[in-house]
Amino acid sequence: MVYWHHSTALQARYLIYRIIAGERKQFEEEKMKLSALIGHWGLESGEIRQIQDCVWEVSGTYILKAYERFSDLERNVQIMKVLRSMDIPAAEVISTSEGTDYLCSEERCYMVTRKLPGAPAKDIKEVKKLTCQMGQIIGRLHLAFQTCEEELDFWDNSLLSEMKGWVKDELNKNCWTVIAQSDYETAVSSLEHMYDRLPFQLIHRDVHFGNFLFQEGEFTGYIDFDLSQKNIRIFDLCYFLMGLLAGEETLRPGKNEWLQMIAETVAGYESQITLTAVEKEAFPWVMENIELLFAAWYTGISDVRCAEDATKLFHFVQENETAITDALKIVSV
Repeated sequence: MVYWHHSTALQARYLIYRIIAGERKQFEEEKMKLSALIGHWGLESGEIRQIQDCVWEVSGTYILKAYERFSDLERNVQIMKVLRSMDIPAAEVISTSEGTDYLCSEERCYMVTRKLPGAPAKDIKEVKKLTCQMGQIIGRLHLAFQTCEEELDFWDNSLLSEMKGWVKDELNKNCWTVIAQSDYETAVSSLEHMYDRLPFQLIHRDVHFGNFLFQEGEFTGYIDFDLSQKNIRIFDLCYFLMGLLAGEETLRPGKNEWLQMIAETVAGYESQITLTAVEKEAFPWVMENIELLFAAWYTGISDVRCAEDATKLFHFVQENETAITDALKIVSV
C-alpha cells in the first residue's frame, strides 16, 4: 500500500512536470514567434512582456497588439490617426519596415503603437478625484468625433435594436431565468419611448478607466477604439458610470458616493457639451438596458455569476431611478 502511494505521487509529480514543461515550451515558442514578428518593425532585439491577452509591451516603449478580426484593427488605426491629426492624445501607429500600418498572418493581424505615458486609475481615492475630469475627457472625445466622424466609416448601431433583437432572443432562450420578462419589457419600453429624441454620433463604446491613462492626476491619453461605433451619445456616460459599480471591490463606491460621481461626471461633460433634458431623463433607462445587455451576453457564454451580477446592477438602478435623475438636476456648469 505504501508503495502504491509512493508510485502515485511520483506519477503525479511527473505529470505536473510535463504540464509545466509543456507550458514553458509553448511560452518560448510564442516568444520566438513574436520576436520574429516585431522584426518587421525593426524591433527584433526588444524585450517582450505580456501585459494583457493579445497585448505585449516591447522594450518598455512600444505596444504590440494582436487582433482576431481585421475590421477591429482597421477601426483602431483609423481613429488613432485622425485623433492625432487633431492633437488629441491617442497612440501613434508605427509603420512596418514595408511601410504598412499592420501585419497579418494566417491566424491574426498585428499592429504596433508607441506607448503613451501614464497608467489607468486603480485606486478608489484616485477614481473619486477623477470623475469630473473623466466627464470632460469623454466630452472632448465626443467633440472630436463630431468633427471627424464623416471621414470615418463606422457601424451605425442602435442600443434599442440590440435590446429588441439578440438580447431579447438570448434571455428568452434561457426562459428568463436571470431577469423577469416584465422587468425587461418595462426597461425597453421606457427606452423606446424617448429613443428617437436622443442625440446620435460616433462614440467610444468601451469607456472605463482601463482605457484612459493618467499620470500624477493628469490625463495622458485615450486607448482601445476596438468597439467604436455610431450610437446614442449618452451610452458612453452611462456605460462608464455603471462600470464604476461593476469593477473590483477596491474601485467600487457606495450608493451616495456613486450618485455624487454621476453629478460630477455629467458636470465635467457639460463643460464641453450640453446634454438635452431628454438625455438626462433617459439616464436610468439607458443604464438598465446596458445591464440587460450584459446579462444576456454572459448568459449566452454560460457565465452565470457575471449574468447574475449584471442583473443585480439592473435592479440597483431600477430601485434608484429617482435618485439618479435627482443627481442630474443638481448639476451646474
